[in-house]
Amino acid sequence: MKISNVGSNMTKVDFNNGDNILISYDTPVAGRVGEDFVVTEKKYSSTTTRHINKYFENEYGIIIKNFPHKKVSPQKLQDRLEGIIHVM
Repeated sequence: MKISNVGSNMTKVDFNNGDNILISYDTPVAGRVGEDFVVTEKKYSSTTTRHINKYFENEYGIIIKNFPHKKVSPQKLQDRLEGIIHVM
């Protein structure tokens, strides 16, 4: 696992299996899990929305609103993050 600061109040967690999660402030909000791009279904601040957009543009060269992705509950992202960390 590798944790990287990728911007002001933006942290990316890369896992050994290739998954990664974006944390805005201290909330998991987006990521790539397996082959799926995922974004929380909950709306946060405009700053967090910018973080999500910047993450997908910088990491994958895509504009997420124009790209197929799954909307997931914030709890699902949190569970994924905790599940991977607990396995380690």
